Amino acid sequence: MTPEQKKHEEEYLAAKKRYETAYANKVKYTREKAADETKKQQLINSINTKKSELKKVSETYTDLTKTNGKDNEIDGQIKKSAKHLATAAAQFKNIGTSSRGNQKDLETVFSAKVTKTNKHISDAFSGIEKAKKNLSGRKTTLNGEITKLNGELATVKSNITRYASLISDADSAMRTASVDMAYHKKYMTA
Repeated sequence: MTPEQKKHEEEYLAAKKRYETAYANKVKYTREKAADETKKQQLINSINTKKSELKKVSETYTDLTKTNGKDNEIDGQIKKSAKHLATAAAQFKNIGTSSRGNQKDLETVFSAKVTKTNKHISDAFSGIEKAKKNLSGRKTTLNGEITKLNGELATVKSNITRYASLISDADSAMRTASVDMAYHKKYMTA
């Protein structure tokens, strides 16, 4: 082998090594890009699930707020009923005074039932307030999770773009090395 052929052989082997390195990099980046594309889809699915849950929680919170807004309305009705009961009790006493027999105080007769009813209503609205606080906390948590997932998604998208660029660079290096190999191979045997 002549010194010139020897030089072409060395150049050929160097080009072949560049080609193999570029090919290995392309395979590696293609695999990493595919993994990130899978992760991207998983993140999108998670975000959509969290957004769907957030929508349901927000709707439930709104419904409870509307229900709890009626608390004042119901409380007003209860007070009105108590006032009517007091008036009826006073009038009942007047009727009882004009007749013979034991007089009963209507407020005393019905006070236990009124107190029990008021307690049930109060407990119901306390339960609604507690549920609203829980839902509010869940909304905050979901918003935080969505923000975190969106950050991860942005990173993954950036990685996918970077891998696409690296794959393109590897393709270019492979083409250049392939041309160099063909050129030097031609002069190795001549």
